[in-house]
Amino acid sequence: AVAIRGDRAGLRSAIRGHGWRFPVGYDSDGVVANLYGVAVCPQITLATTGGIVTKNLIGSVSTARLRAELRGLVALSVRRGWRPPRGA
Repeated sequence: AVAIRGDRAGLRSAIRGHGWRFPVGYDSDGVVANLYGVAVCPQITLATTGGIVTKNLIGSVSTARLRAELRGLVALSVRRGWRPPRGA
């Protein structure tokens, strides 16, 4: 995840509050957002192995939809030769 601008202390609080365990970067000046064409937040960019973007999810999505999208992304990555780590 990448947080765009905003308050870093607030970001840290949100990370703790949500219990997020994935890396969260901080784009202090919006350059990363511009490079990836982020037009609205939240935006989830799904990429397969090798960093190939397959889809952007714009706005809030349900847990069920996100899980379905991630299952499809994993399946596509496996078809392209990726193997999940042992125990995953």
